[in-house]
Amino acid sequence: MSIVNRVLCALKLQKYVDARTLSRISGVCLDFLVVAAVSSIRLDVIVDHAMSMLLISIAALASMLFYFYWLAPRVFSEDWFEQAIVHFGVNTGVTAVGFMLLRVVDPDLETLGSKAYAIQAPFTSPLFGGDIVTALIPMAIATYGNVKVGLVSLAIFAACILIAMLLGCWHKPDRAYKNQK
Repeated sequence: MSIVNRVLCALKLQKYVDARTLSRISGVCLDFLVVAAVSSIRLDVIVDHAMSMLLISIAALASMLFYFYWLAPRVFSEDWFEQAIVHFGVNTGVTAVGFMLLRVVDPDLETLGSKAYAIQAPFTSPLFGGDIVTALIPMAIATYGNVKVGLVSLAIFAACILIAMLLGCWHKPDRAYKNQK
């Protein structure tokens, strides 16, 4: 429950708040957020670094397609598509893009996509959302080289999959797809 909602309940004013209108307002705000994020991109920087960005984009696309079509159905047993689409958007852009994609497939946010991301984001964002790991990777590459950092990253990824299997968080894809119906 949000702080504003708690205050409204404490003051017995929640009956004056229309949840549907608030949902529409938040949707419009999200649209403005996405437009602002996209319009802040500088085209001269893209032109100057086109080849490097193309190579990175191809690698990112391959890894995200692997994540979306292979990994997500095995990790998310319920509403896997909606949960995966949020992560796809966040990992290829910003959180606003993830939620924009989620709103396309789940306009009323009835699935676990938004709730699950909201629960895990405070724990993962400080590490992977442009903070600790993002800051350490360039230093690690400069110190140890691309190959060593890449191999260590793959080893960590494999360890995470193994831990998910051992903890019972790994599902057969057909089970995940079946739960979508």
